[in-house]
Order: sequence, then structure tokens, then C-alpha cells
Amino acid sequence: MALMDLNRTERKWTAKALREEANHCAQRASASIGGPDHRRYKRMEEAWLALAEEQAVLDGETPLVEPARSVTEIQVRAELKRHRKRAGILD
Repeated sequence: MALMDLNRTERKWTAKALREEANHCAQRASASIGGPDHRRYKRMEEAWLALAEEQAVLDGETPLVEPARSVTEIQVRAELKRHRKRAGILD
């Protein structure tokens, strides 16, 4: 499979297909080490991989994970909950 053909709109972009595109870019980057295209292909590889990650989440292959909260935020929320409870305020 070659790099994306813009004239083929009927193609279903699965996470696997997007990873294949990233792999093609990685191969081209490897072939152009030291040349001006190397960085361009590396950026394109990263972009395809980011799209593949998002598509995997959309397709349900990868669960969407909430970003980890800081300990401080968790402590503040717990303290606020205790104050509300003491004050008789229910959530």
C-alpha cells in the first residue's frame, strides 16, 4: 500500500491501515537519512501514528483513558468533600 491516495475517498481508514502508512514513512525516512526529506518523513510518521491511536480509540480497540490527576487535585477534592459533609451540604 502506498502513501495515501487522495483520489480514493471510499477507503476505510482503520488503525491498522494508518499504522501501515506510518511504516511507509518510516521506511522512506530511513532511506533519506542525512537528506532534507528525513525530518519531513519522520514528522509524517508521527502524524500517521497519532491518527492510528485516535482511530483505535474510536473503533473501540483501545480504551479511552482519562489523564491521571495530580495528588494535589485528589487531596483538594477529598478535603472539599469532608467540608461539605461537615456543613451538611450533600452532593
